[in-house]
Amino acid sequence: MPNIGRELPGYLRAEGIRNIRVKIHVSNVNLREYRRTHLLSLFEVLHDKVIGCGVLTERQLSNHREALTAHLKNPDTLLIDKLLVQAWGQK
Repeated sequence: MPNIGRELPGYLRAEGIRNIRVKIHVSNVNLREYRRTHLLSLFEVLHDKVIGCGVLTERQLSNHREALTAHLKNPDTLLIDKLLVQAWGQK
């Protein structure tokens, strides 16, 4: 359930919790951190499947990889890595 944190206040409300409060913690990934470029490894892992299924041509996939690489190298690109949602209330 990748969106459970965002849905947590609704789950609490559905269970009769009142005065729900939410606090969100976000981490970003700096330019030289590995997590900044880990998405690029998906291009390598999925390469054969994407090309083999005809989803993209070799050139299209290469263009997307180049565009993502440039985007991630841009210091103005804010990459959010972790999103932690806390929610609480009163029964």
